[in-house]
Amino acid sequence: MKTAFTLFELIVVVIILALLIGILSPFVVAHLKRARIIATKDKMEALNEALQLYYECQFDLPSNLSSLEPDYIRSRLYSGDYMEDPWRKTIVYSKSDSKTATLTSYGPNRSSGGGDDIIYYVDCTGIYKEYKRETQDALRIISESALEYLENGGSLNSSLTSDDSTFSQYLPSDDYKYDPWGKKSKPGAPRGNGQPYHFSTSKKTFYSCGPDGSCGNSDDIYPSGVP
Repeated sequence: MKTAFTLFELIVVVIILALLIGILSPFVVAHLKRARIIATKDKMEALNEALQLYYECQFDLPSNLSSLEPDYIRSRLYSGDYMEDPWRKTIVYSKSDSKTATLTSYGPNRSSGGGDDIIYYVDCTGIYKEYKRETQDALRIISESALEYLENGGSLNSSLTSDDSTFSQYLPSDDYKYDPWGKKSKPGAPRGNGQPYHFSTSKKTFYSCGPDGSCGNSDDIYPSGVP
């Protein structure tokens, strides 16, 4: 004996399916939204790692994200679409200064200021502080060498550590002729020489011109304890 669905039974099935879809749809939508938010944060984390690597090579953050490709964005997961969030909107990159920036996704509503923006703060201050400590450690040794040099009758007058061949003989090695702020052309490339240390006649000490390589501004680095 053949059985078949009656029209009433089909209607009941359709109603049940419609109810299930109505009940489950909000959960599915919420799950997709959470998944996209997580994917956005993961992408921003990858961009942060690339920006940190860029700073470690250049001692400055790029003016735009396109400068990261191809040397700093190497993951297949992010290459090509690394500047877009899962909602196909461009991630907004805003450089605050040489060490800090923000990454912003407009989130599910795809518009700025809608209350669901996803913001990631990029901060390379830790890398800067590491190299500053290295610079000040070197300056301490250079200062000790300078005292010995002066005690033996030498004189310093606006000298550079790379210029005075007599004074340089008092340095432990040629590594102390230049500060650590030399740049790399790309990750894995050798680091170039930094700037020579300068002697300040007013403060009677050597100092570094800092990461920007230009003396006479707030980036100048003096030995610890020297204002």
